[in-house]
Amino acid sequence: MYSSILKTDQLLFLLFFTFLMIIWKRVKHEKIVVLIFSFLFSYYIFGPNFKAKFWLIDDHEIFYFLGSAVDPKGWGDFFSILIDQTEVGLFGVSTRYRPSYYFLRLVEVFLWKDNATLWYLFRFLILVSFVYSIILIFRYFLSTPVALAWIFTCFSFTYWSDIYSRLGPGETYVTLGVAMFILSTFNWEKKVSRSLGVTILQVLSLVIMIGSKENMFLVAMLPFLFLYDRSAERYKFKYYHLLYVLPILFSVVVVYAVIKALSLNPVDVNGNSAQISDRIRQIFGLMNNPLILQPTILGALLVIVLIVRRKIVQFLATYRQILFILFFLMINIILNIVFYGGDLPQNNRYDFPTSILYILYFIIIVGIIMRLLFQRKKIKKGLFVGFVFLIFSSIGFSSYSINEIQNASRKNTKRTLALNQMIGKMQLEPKDSTGIIYVRNFTEFEPADSFLQYAKYYNLQLRLALDVDEVKYYSSFQDGLMWYLRNLSIHGNKEKNLKPLGDLKKDKGVNCILYHFGELSFVAIEKYTFCKQINLQLISY
Repeated sequence: MYSSILKTDQLLFLLFFTFLMIIWKRVKHEKIVVLIFSFLFSYYIFGPNFKAKFWLIDDHEIFYFLGSAVDPKGWGDFFSILIDQTEVGLFGVSTRYRPSYYFLRLVEVFLWKDNATLWYLFRFLILVSFVYSIILIFRYFLSTPVALAWIFTCFSFTYWSDIYSRLGPGETYVTLGVAMFILSTFNWEKKVSRSLGVTILQVLSLVIMIGSKENMFLVAMLPFLFLYDRSAERYKFKYYHLLYVLPILFSVVVVYAVIKALSLNPVDVNGNSAQISDRIRQIFGLMNNPLILQPTILGALLVIVLIVRRKIVQFLATYRQILFILFFLMINIILNIVFYGGDLPQNNRYDFPTSILYILYFIIIVGIIMRLLFQRKKIKKGLFVGFVFLIFSSIGFSSYSINEIQNASRKNTKRTLALNQMIGKMQLEPKDSTGIIYVRNFTEFEPADSFLQYAKYYNLQLRLALDVDEVKYYSSFQDGLMWYLRNLSIHGNKEKNLKPLGDLKKDKGVNCILYHFGELSFVAIEKYTFCKQINLQLISY
């Protein structure tokens, strides 16, 4: 019967957590068990990264900030780098504006420096705290074993590897902010914490989220959803709650910086049209998106149940706070989809936080519908509701996707170790060796530029030059980047330890190493006739 609905792994998943739900009352030290689970689950999907090194894409920025392995920059350079070498100093010019992201990134740069293990250890701790915090928030609506099951469902999307198996994504810091907010706001007894210290932590976490990803600006309103005390049936506002104005002002600054920059650019950083008319058109076309269609159907179903059961007035009185939370979740789902040009889900890091918001929306609204449809006796027992949610969790569970997240960690380790080994070999190359970095097209701009940064940081002794293919593009932006590389190829650059390609061609009978990022459409020894012999070195990225 179930085999036609659930796959084998999903059926076993359902049976295991049903059994766990039945025996859970016998479990002692529940909080410690959940914490251990958070560590073990995080280690399973992330563990291989502890052996990883730095990667070509994004990680080169770390070495850009440090400057040189021989004489790295320090804390005294912090603010000059923050203003002069990041988008923080490009207010209203850069279409990205993430002050918190670069502040935290520079803190990490000067704490961990070029120790990759410390970089990944910090991300592991962020992941553990994030997993634990999501379980904590799920426990407000589900029993603990069911909340644990839904963690597996949440991570049944391979995009998590795009967040935690890399050192560059801003989403990683957003999950840190989310964890900080949840852990400071909610406690294990399912109560909302309120104090000056809690407020300061909330404000700090919101600033981290807003300043790490521009599409997070609406989270500035989160604290106001929890000022209402249901037990006292009134809002508990204290003088220190005035601090909540700070994240709102910070959001205004970030949004204004992006809007000002977009007014000067026809497209945003993701290549989508920045025209207001195009964004409005996207809103009207969102109903075709399952992330909008399914929550809308659930909302309509709730309204129908309320009308049939004649409990609209009672619902508004009892669930007013929950209604605001549902509205907040829905608005943020729409915002994120519009932010990415209507193109979600993408199965990459851009799906965060939309997928988590959708899951939380689903759990809340289905729970309310069940409370309205079924008798209190069934609801209070918990097993019936828990089993229903376990069925939904099993449908969304994918052991394949979770294993793929771990496989992505292994692949990250493999590729970074290969890059680290190659750079080690380059450091041993003598001064009379000649290295040619060949760039075929625009897609290889970023890896080529990153590769040059590594060469500069380690002060490689071999003579390096760029060879850029003469390819024209329809985009002036793409052509501009390629011209930048061609200019480096022609004139070289002393700061990057880069020689003009023409100067290297004057030498005859030299030993060359050709570094390339993809398949070659030519015979290397015929193209570079000044080389006595050529060693081909593929750089995967």
